[in-house]
Amino acid sequence: MEVGMETTKVFFIAVVYIWVTMINTCSPMMSTIMPKFRAILIFGDSTVDTGNNNYISTLFKADKPPYGKNFLGHIPTGRFSDGKLVPDFVASFLGLKEIVPPFLQPNLSEDELCSGVSFASAGSGYDELTTAFSNVIPVSKQVHLFKSYIMKLKEIVGEEEAKNIICESLVIISAGTNDFIFNFFDIPTRRLEFNITGYQQLLLHKLEKFVKELYDLGCRKIIVAGLPPIGCLPIQMSAKFEILNDRKCLEDQNSDAQSYNKKLSKLLPQIQAMLPKSKIVYADVYEPLVDMMNYPHGYGFAETKLGCCGTGLLEASFLCNPLTPICKKPADSMKSTKTPKFPAILIFGDSTVDTGNNNYIRTLFKADRSPYGQNFPGHEATGRFSDGKLVPDFVASFLGIKEVVPPFLKPNLSKDELCTGVSFASAGSGYDDLTTILSNVIPVSKQVQLFKSYIWKLKEIVGEEEAKNIINEALVMISAGTNDLIFNFFDLPIRRFEFNITEYQHFLLQRLENFVKELYELGCRKMIVAGFAETKIGCCGTGLVEVSFLCNPLTPICGNSSEFLFWDSVHPSQQVYRYLAKYIEKEVVPHNF
Repeated sequence: MEVGMETTKVFFIAVVYIWVTMINTCSPMMSTIMPKFRAILIFGDSTVDTGNNNYISTLFKADKPPYGKNFLGHIPTGRFSDGKLVPDFVASFLGLKEIVPPFLQPNLSEDELCSGVSFASAGSGYDELTTAFSNVIPVSKQVHLFKSYIMKLKEIVGEEEAKNIICESLVIISAGTNDFIFNFFDIPTRRLEFNITGYQQLLLHKLEKFVKELYDLGCRKIIVAGLPPIGCLPIQMSAKFEILNDRKCLEDQNSDAQSYNKKLSKLLPQIQAMLPKSKIVYADVYEPLVDMMNYPHGYGFAETKLGCCGTGLLEASFLCNPLTPICKKPADSMKSTKTPKFPAILIFGDSTVDTGNNNYIRTLFKADRSPYGQNFPGHEATGRFSDGKLVPDFVASFLGIKEVVPPFLKPNLSKDELCTGVSFASAGSGYDDLTTILSNVIPVSKQVQLFKSYIWKLKEIVGEEEAKNIINEALVMISAGTNDLIFNFFDLPIRRFEFNITEYQHFLLQRLENFVKELYELGCRKMIVAGFAETKIGCCGTGLVEVSFLCNPLTPICGNSSEFLFWDSVHPSQQVYRYLAKYIEKEVVPHNF
């Protein structure tokens, strides 16, 4: 579905809802309704193509700006969106990985292959005629890519384990829109052979055959998406010359999509009944999209009849390019009415929330070398003391603010990065200034000075009044205290000469109180303060003492960091941060702000 930037991510509402309810097996660290999948495997069109078309000869590509404007690093990856796609979000919710790579991407790591890929190709469909001129990969041919994937998987883990991975994978199929647009509605090639009922049956027969092929290759847990309201796609309204000031959805095309969906939803249980031990589920895309179009403000959308790229009438693929103007801010999240709107996120504290500030100061307390960042997008060591993202990143993503929170000290931050929030945290810091005296990191009390510099920059960008509003409405997170107790009381008993444990706790709480009051005086109103953490054994090295420069490219690491509560000897793994962030998003924020 090559139709612009706003529509591609709405699919995940239906997908995730169905996915959560369809299987009762649990992961030990997840809630009782959370199924455990070994990998995610994706087939279909541009709604789920994470970049395969970059590697084939076709005009149907999304490898140039403004595609990827809100993706990590603002890079166009081949995804037909301003940011991530459904497979990326679902993989993240499942705890598998942050992004799903395209199978055709060269040099995929063993871990990337074992945890799943996308075989989808933008512009494709169930009908081979759909791809006759575009030279993209039809759904039927995506099976051949899957067979190559299975062969690679067997080389990595062996035949039996490869079979287990595929059997326990979540399979998502999303296609059909292009078939109707290219072969029936806009270019009536198939109308010479079929009426709408006949063509629907042809597509459903091809889908059934495809599902059975996947089953024969080992797939057992499959989600099939229905059609969206095709008549509401901006390009379809434009094709029928709908006037700009009163654009209306094409009800005949929507009706055809609905009737196809009804037939699909009845067919899938019949297919499941024929395939022992399979679970084949229908995902309703139509109704959630219609609800968003009818009640856009409830989801945080301002525009539903035009795309963000160019005029919004017909730009897609090569027509949406670096020369094409785009809207001021693409809608890149779906916020429920229960989720408050925060314009920015502001972070203070220690290594649990330092997204890289220590990279830019003179200290040994850094995480700028591998194996740090091995599960971060691009496998990049960013200065985060983890194998991947931290709580601020996940919270910012869940709240629809941004995908990652940059460190304030990072040079050349964009206006958008500054306006949506940064981290002032410094690994190794604490509320007690004595904690940082040897490490030369930035104590929490001095992070206020960075915040004042930030406010000054913000005023330069948006003006004094708007800067005040942003800070007033921003979500502030403070996480510190562990280093104070470790460095000053437990391991190095410096403060024990002055205080017993109760007195030192009171001393730290007093420092925290002063800090919170300073933030309040500077305009902050919505604050979350985290408690202390404890440690057992980490993934890096022996897991006993390795941290910072002791956890380095020469240090062996555990086989699967997602199975470890801690990444190094002090810091939780990305998996833990994900759960903590989800708790903040689901429990802390809605009940307090």
